[in-house]
Amino acid sequence: MNPFNIAYIGQRGVPPTFGGVERYVDEIVRRVPAQFADTWTYCRRHYVGDTKVDYTHQLYAPSLQAKGLEAFSHSFFSAVDAVRHRFDLVHFQALGPALFSAIPKISGSKVVVTVHELDWLREKWGRVGRSVIKSGDWMMGHSADAIISVSRNLKRYYEDRYRKECFFVPVGFSAPKVLPVNLIHKNFGLEPGKFILFLNRLVPEKGAH
Repeated sequence: MNPFNIAYIGQRGVPPTFGGVERYVDEIVRRVPAQFADTWTYCRRHYVGDTKVDYTHQLYAPSLQAKGLEAFSHSFFSAVDAVRHRFDLVHFQALGPALFSAIPKISGSKVVVTVHELDWLREKWGRVGRSVIKSGDWMMGHSADAIISVSRNLKRYYEDRYRKECFFVPVGFSAPKVLPVNLIHKNFGLEPGKFILFLNRLVPEKGAH
């Protein structure tokens, strides 16, 4: 094993087939220089299947196949397994999985949590789900060695909430392939420089006002 080892918990797995968090983690582990660290990505077997990748180590943890419990249970079992591996750094994704962010610290691992959004604001969560996610928020604020936010608004929110530094690391993307707008103009009547593309869910917490 490399002298420095990083594990990722909270995503469905890699390679990504859908999901923003999955794409986020995949883009990161592809870019971590092999001479710097080994990366270990926890996956759900039914999501990844038999697909193998050569840019990160895929680890598999069980999960409860029940609505609302799959992500939480997979994060729990992943965090417990991380204790066995004694990773140098464990990187949790989102507030739900962060509920278990204190577990890897048992074996001396440093813990980082990336906050992608205030998940309890999502309409799909009921009262119990929101309470669990808020508990993950509290656990992150009191156990994580570092907090990362993907927006400046989230950075300000968490620095005010927990009185500790929150690192703003915007989500990057690969250099785009520039194509002419002939087809989009033909199909939708859109002209260059006169439209805005918002590629996301149309839900209140995304702030697409």
